[in-house]
Amino acid sequence: MLATAIVDLAVSAPSADNSQSWCFRIDSDTLVCSYRHRVVTPDPFGPLGHANLIACGALLENLDSLAIQRASPPKWIATPTSWQIVLERFQQFPEVPQAIVSRLLARHTNRHPFLQLGKHDLTRLPESPGSRAITIRESSAIKVLGDAIMHCSLARFDCQELHEWLFSSLRWSKQEIDSGTGLDINTLHLPPGGRRFMKWISPWPRMALLNRFGIGRVMAYADAALVRNAPGIIAIVSGNSAQETVDSGRLMQRIWLELNARGIAVHPYYVLTDQRNRRKSKKLDPKWHATIDSAIAMATEVLNLSPEEHIDMLMRIGRPSCLPVRSRRLPGSAFMDANAVIR
Repeated sequence: MLATAIVDLAVSAPSADNSQSWCFRIDSDTLVCSYRHRVVTPDPFGPLGHANLIACGALLENLDSLAIQRASPPKWIATPTSWQIVLERFQQFPEVPQAIVSRLLARHTNRHPFLQLGKHDLTRLPESPGSRAITIRESSAIKVLGDAIMHCSLARFDCQELHEWLFSSLRWSKQEIDSGTGLDINTLHLPPGGRRFMKWISPWPRMALLNRFGIGRVMAYADAALVRNAPGIIAIVSGNSAQETVDSGRLMQRIWLELNARGIAVHPYYVLTDQRNRRKSKKLDPKWHATIDSAIAMATEVLNLSPEEHIDMLMRIGRPSCLPVRSRRLPGSAFMDANAVIR
């Protein structure tokens, strides 16, 4: 099987704001994937950052789906400063069944309101030995998670680094959207006038000024409103190691693919995990410490997590109320780098 054909399917995996921070290199009959930052704005996570490890796990899950008929699955290898996914003898891949191809390419994010789930919609979901999924359908528990997300969104909208990262990821014009990178503005669930408002607040000094008048609080409330009214939430949780985080990314992707195949919509929420990690790494403004600590405590209690566990991703789920616009991807050839160094 051609390397570009494998990569085309692999990179349908989700990544932080569709950053697609991957590159591939052929070494004899081995296909090697590693981290590669693609945009000018600095990556707030880094190659071994939690968000990129989750995306790496999702990519690994895609590659494993493609190699399911082989004795040697892809391997994830940690390096001192990054990671690699190694796929040996990729040229001996059999033709991938169309059902698997369709399943991978059908996965998508839906940021619109959802309809209620059926009684048996969430039965027999995939599992993983390295992480676990917690399904929440009780409205009282879902509202607690919505409040936790709102508190974390308050801090996010007050952070210059995250503001600039988001707006560097947004794609506004047809030409930008057709580039296959970043977030198509049309994929966001915006109210009338929302697109113009988002464009207007894109300069950080303007957003910082508006935060003095509480605009961040209004946006945080709106950000969490869909969660409060969600038919269901799935929390992906694990321990603290890089391997466990990659395992969570794999489980997230496995469940996401399965839910979309069942006609169930998925909207990932990363803000709670991100603010926890920023607090832990001392990148969070001290004025938000108590707020984030409270949010984490609320979510930990309602999910009944052990002291060794933390949330890797929250996914809002439900029956779709409409078909969403989907962010595009770069072609497989754009990820192939003959000059990439394998370490």
